[in-house]
Amino acid sequence: MGTRGQVSMEYMFGFGFMLLLLLVLLVFIFDRNRELGEAKVFLDKKSECLKFSALLNSLTTAGDGAEAHTSTPYFVTIFNTSLINVREIANISSENLSAKPGSDVTCTFTGISPYYQFTGPVTLRNVQDRITISNETA
Repeated sequence: MGTRGQVSMEYMFGFGFMLLLLLVLLVFIFDRNRELGEAKVFLDKKSECLKFSALLNSLTTAGDGAEAHTSTPYFVTIFNTSLINVREIANISSENLSAKPGSDVTCTFTGISPYYQFTGPVTLRNVQDRITISNETA
């Protein structure tokens, strides 16, 4: 006669504990991956902000007639207080232009510029020591 196969309670508890440990580890990994994704988005927006800051500073230093062409996938606002704000286009709606707190990136530049908002390809010019920006799609 053959004996029936039987799994002892110790093996079932051991397997259950290892499965629980794996689930906790997966939750930790997914949370860390989400944090890294948020950090990447922040660094991309900060890089874009610093790009426009450097362009505006270069155009101011180069003097009258200097021109630069560039493009951005973000919604950029240049304030006449020497501040630049960069946010994702997905955060913008016709009812509410404010994004969730902490999602915008701000940096500064030297020079004089009126208030501008743009996205996509743009041309920046120094005209009589004032920065002008024209959106090439408009």
